[in-house]
Order: sequence, then structure tokens, then C-alpha cells
Amino acid sequence: MPSPFDTWPALPNPASAGAPAREGSASPPADPATGEVTDADGFDTGAFLIWVKEQLGRTEAYSALAADRPAWCPTWWKHPEVLERLIVAYEGYTTSLARQNEGEGLALSSWWIQHWDRHAAIIFDKQRGPFRACDTSGHLTRGGRDTLTIRPEDPPQSWGP
Repeated sequence: MPSPFDTWPALPNPASAGAPAREGSASPPADPATGEVTDADGFDTGAFLIWVKEQLGRTEAYSALAADRPAWCPTWWKHPEVLERLIVAYEGYTTSLARQNEGEGLALSSWWIQHWDRHAAIIFDKQRGPFRACDTSGHLTRGGRDTLTIRPEDPPQSWGP
């Protein structure tokens, strides 16, 4: 039986996705050579957002029953841990894709095993993951809490490792 993955197109190279600039911000100038638009720090937010939608849409919860659906929050970007994990996964993906295109045949396989599988296991964990108090109806809707934050106090000035 064929998998739906057999007919899906390959993910585009995020660096050349030509995505729009971040909403609510002035568009930085496009690179005349490539037409790419990047943030001041060089991070292409638009390409990252395209990658997140395509990565999650293609690989997570495909053919899952509703009861088996992974934990998710519609406003995932409000979770600093999730945002950080997705950014490093995206950067790892772009690096692995470049290495694969340069002839390193197992670069993307390594990315799946070393990066995505490990991050996804945490991101989508219903019991301990960052979305544990969220559901598809909204951010931190289970339990009526606004935040799930640990607030460490500063150690005394005499403290040292």
C-alpha cells in the first residue's frame, strides 16, 4: 500500500522559498542577487514559517485518529521552548539539505534521527511537553492558567559554582 508521502512534492529549499517578511514589521530590503528577504540578523522568518507549516503538515499526525492526535497549540509561537526547538530544527534541516546536495548521502537521514525525532518527541508529548496545558481551542486553555513558568530566584552574592 503506498504512503501519502510517495505523492507529495519534496520540501523546497527554505533558503530560496521567497517567503514574505514577518507580519507587522517593515520589510527589509531584498538581496538583489537572490531576491531573498531576511531579518536584520540574517534569519529568514518567512522561509522558517513556510518550513514549519510544511514540516508539520507533512509529517506529524498524518492519518492519526483524533484520540491519538499529538499535543498542539494553535499559537505555538507563544511557547519559547517550541519556538527555539523549531528554529534549531529548521537550521539543522537547511544545513543537512545543503550537505545532502553536496553529496553527503546520509545528511538528511541523520537530521531526522539526530534532530527531528528527538525534538518532536518533546514538543508533542501530551504529558510533559510544552503544549501539555493547551489544546486545539487555544493557548493554555486547560486548567485556566495564563502561564506555566518556573521563576528561579537569584542566588546570594556569596554563592558560586
